[in-house]
Amino acid sequence: MKAHKLVLSARSNLWNESMLSNRKELDWSDIETEVAMAIISWIYTSNLDLTSSGLALKLIKRLMTSSLRI
Repeated sequence: MKAHKLVLSARSNLWNESMLSNRKELDWSDIETEVAMAIISWIYTSNLDLTSSGLALKLIKRLMTSSLRI
């Protein structure tokens, strides 16, 4: 999944300039693909397409641990 460093750092303290400056990629291997895609979509659009309650619960858990700003 591709995302821009500027956009990531604008939405979360976790992805600050010092963390992202020397990286070309972030390791999101511990995040389910459907959750990662929903997060990236939300980061760029501020919209979530919650197709299931299971996805909603997974997103809430991931967003809480990622310090994303809503």
